[in-house]
Amino acid sequence: MTSIFGGVRKGDVVLAVLLTGLGVALMLENIVAGDDAGVRIDSHSWLSIPVFAVATVAILWRRRSLPAVYLVTAAALAVHVLDVGWMVRCGAGLPLAFALAYGAGRLDDGWRSWAGLLAVTGIEVLVLVED
Repeated sequence: MTSIFGGVRKGDVVLAVLLTGLGVALMLENIVAGDDAGVRIDSHSWLSIPVFAVATVAILWRRRSLPAVYLVTAAALAVHVLDVGWMVRCGAGLPLAFALAYGAGRLDDGWRSWAGLLAVTGIEVLVLVED
């Protein structure tokens, strides 16, 4: 019988915790920022935290199925962009994309690695589209 955390290594947990903590800190900064922050922030919704956290926590399962991680991350970021609009995401989103790109090169090979890098490029676009 397999568990939901089967195949997850300690390093994956550390990476997910660091990226999620970074994302939560950045989303909190966006929420509490006033209108005079000098940065355009369309929404101060508390829902931005759990939606962004889904994108970062998904990296836990990168050794089991990278395509599923790309799909979950892209879907969560798309919902985040559509839900909150302009907001600073790059501080946590770009390190997430970097980790996913590393996974595409290290954990996949051949055409799957190239497809992964294409997926990561789409994720980077989602991070930066309204940032």
